[in-house]
Amino acid sequence: MIMAVEKLIEFGKDILFPRRCPVCDDVLEFRRGLICAKCRNKIKPLKAPFCAVCGQPVRNMEAELCDLCSLGIHEFDKARAAVIYNDAAARVVLDMKNNNKRENADFMASCILERLGRDIINFRPDGIVPVPAAENVLAERGFNQAEIIALKISKYLHIPLYNSYVKRLKAAKQQKSLDLKGRRKNLKKSFIIQKNDVKLKRVILVDDVYTTGCTADELTSVLKSKGADSVMSVTFAAGVPR
Repeated sequence: MIMAVEKLIEFGKDILFPRRCPVCDDVLEFRRGLICAKCRNKIKPLKAPFCAVCGQPVRNMEAELCDLCSLGIHEFDKARAAVIYNDAAARVVLDMKNNNKRENADFMASCILERLGRDIINFRPDGIVPVPAAENVLAERGFNQAEIIALKISKYLHIPLYNSYVKRLKAAKQQKSLDLKGRRKNLKKSFIIQKNDVKLKRVILVDDVYTTGCTADELTSVLKSKGADSVMSVTFAAGVPR
């Protein structure tokens, strides 16, 4: 009965507030997908060759690891992204964060489930943990995009979601202008595990974009210090070939 009511509400929303393409913002045909036909090919799935650890695309077909991962710099066990962070993917992400397009999370989660759902299941996670947002970001934006995406993945795959498992202690400075060393220093001691009775051993971290992996590394370090064995980072998009 509850599910029937929820479906009826969703149907009503689709009629009154038709979905729009997350890339071009055109109104979508009723119940014909989450992206329009002309923009579908603008979203590029992240395909091989990619690094076996961080999942970033690499130019060398023979390379198992990218240059950074060959140095063994990462704390997480592996990271995977669904699509390449090109102009179209950036529009999806930035519109959600900057223009309150929370519905874009449906498309991002669907890409993750389509491309990475089997990888997530095979990882056998105890739970899903979204990358927490800083309090000033939450106050300004009103939501954590990683949490919304993670909730949709959790519901579809029936994996428990722990959205308060980790807390962000401080707001990191803008990372865009920082090099790898600067990013790591910027994120140091940014997260803590909140008091709870759950001890996660195998964790899926969810975020919107993977850039250098510094955020996932810092979170993994905190999780493993409290007993986690394995951590996999999952994102909607990742950067450019390197």
